[in-house]
Amino acid sequence: MFVLYIARFQGKVQPGVYYFYFKSSGGIILWFMLILLFITIRLLTVGETYWLKVWSEADDSPTSRETMYYIQIYALIALASAIFTIIRMAWQFFLVSLKGSKTLFSKLLNAILRAPLSFFDTAPLGRVMNRFSKDLGMIDQGLITVISSFLGNAIGAISVLVVVTVVTHEFFFVSIVVSK
Repeated sequence: MFVLYIARFQGKVQPGVYYFYFKSSGGIILWFMLILLFITIRLLTVGETYWLKVWSEADDSPTSRETMYYIQIYALIALASAIFTIIRMAWQFFLVSLKGSKTLFSKLLNAILRAPLSFFDTAPLGRVMNRFSKDLGMIDQGLITVISSFLGNAIGAISVLVVVTVVTHEFFFVSIVVSK
């Protein structure tokens, strides 16, 4: 029996693969909403820190009424941050990742079902099953986690640069000189 050799790629993932996943998992609208949720969560985190600054700069002897005011505002910001984090996680896993998995599974199944019978004579059944189980499992769990970690870290780094630039205007000029 002749066994079909399937090419195995190693090294970096080509940009076309990410673009294919991007299209398969909902396109620009779903991904834009996901990025918007990441930005909102980061803004709320910065807002928490800013509110602590405002609170610490308040009068030295605040009344219990003023203290409750600061605690309530801080709690509202923290609660909003928690709610948006839950929404982001649900959006990322149940909409983006699930849609991408369904689309990729359908395309793979369609390709297998339309394959000529000679394909099944040359391709071991275990290799075909591996594509459906292990590889799609990696896409379901691993890819969205890596992409969301990247987005979170990138937006976090950008927010740090923006906050440092807003607080210390000289940082902006020094960073331009150093970057050249």
